[in-house]
Formats: sequence, C-alpha cells, structure tokens
Amino acid sequence: LSTEVVKVDELDFSVKIIRLYQQFIIEALERGNGDILADLDLHRMKHVSSVCRGADCDKHFLEALQRLDQTNKESFIQSEIYYEIAQMFNSQAGAYNHEPGNPAADYYLKAIEYANKAIEAWPESHGAQLAKRLKSEIHRVSLDFSMERVIPKNSESPLFLQYQNINEVKYGIYKLSRKDFYNWNQFDGSRLKE
Repeated sequence: LSTEVVKVDELDFSVKIIRLYQQFIIEALERGNGDILADLDLHRMKHVSSVCRGADCDKHFLEALQRLDQTNKESFIQSEIYYEIAQMFNSQAGAYNHEPGNPAADYYLKAIEYANKAIEAWPESHGAQLAKRLKSEIHRVSLDFSMERVIPKNSESPLFLQYQNINEVKYGIYKLSRKDFYNWNQFDGSRLKE
C-alpha cells in the first residue's frame, strides 16, 4: 500500500498569488485603467509585505509605497497609499523607547501627517475613511495602572502608570471601608449623576 502525501508549500502558494496579481496588473495596464492598476499594485505590495521575512521588509515596503504614491497622484487610490504609510508609522511607533536618537520618536506624528494627507487629497474615498479611524485611534486617551495587590506596612510600593494622550495625571490613595469598597465595585452609573 503506497500513499502519496501532498504538501502545500506556503512559499509556492505566495508566488502563485503574486503572479496572479501581476497578470491582473498587465491586463489593467493594457486597458489603460490607472485606478485599477494602482489598486492592484497596492494589494500586491501589501501581500508581498505580509509574507516577507527579514530585517528590511518594512523599509522596502515603505519605499515601494512612496514610489507608488509618486506615480499615482491623480488616482483616488493615493488616499489608501497614504493610509498604508500612516498605518506603518503607527504600528512602528510602539517600538519607541526613550533612548536618544530612536527613529520611532516621531512616528505618531508622521502617522498623523500621512493620515491628514489621505483625508485632504481624497476626502470621500475609502482611504480617507480609514485614515479618519486611524487618527481617532492615535488620539484616543488611555490610562492604565498596576501595583502590588498587598503592600506590607511601612514599606514603599511602586505604582506603574501607562498613559497615552494625557498631559497631566493626579492620583491619590484613600482608605475605604468594606462597605464603601463594595459600593464602589457595584458601580451602576449613579455616581455619574452626582
């Protein structure tokens, strides 16, 4: 009894997808439809970026997006190109640390800059709608903290704060009775009316 095991090579499948995109791009080029050509090329680049493994993938994707932007200034797809660039800067901004010379220090600003370009260039486009959502996500206020659950008497304990888009934080420590603690945890919205 012989059995053949059929394996699907992920790389082979990705190459087939890229070739399919290339065929569609050639067809759009022959028909002279710039918008479809730009859209297909953008999706091809996004696919290549998603399967790329290596240190310089993001750098090459950004360069490709910037070249695509230069060749498609008259297409509404430009807003999606700007959105993709903004999205790249936004996702890389999380790598920021406070070391001097860190390139991610202004990535949120660059993300906002490209999102604004997407909105200004083609305000009613799909890319502009995505850029508006990205801007609101970047500007969203968040505050989170953590500390030790049990603090021994007369000892110091760290309080860790993580915040975004907040200029000033004031905090205090209060002693609560069990009843007050229970009432606080049974929040029903009534405290908002006070």
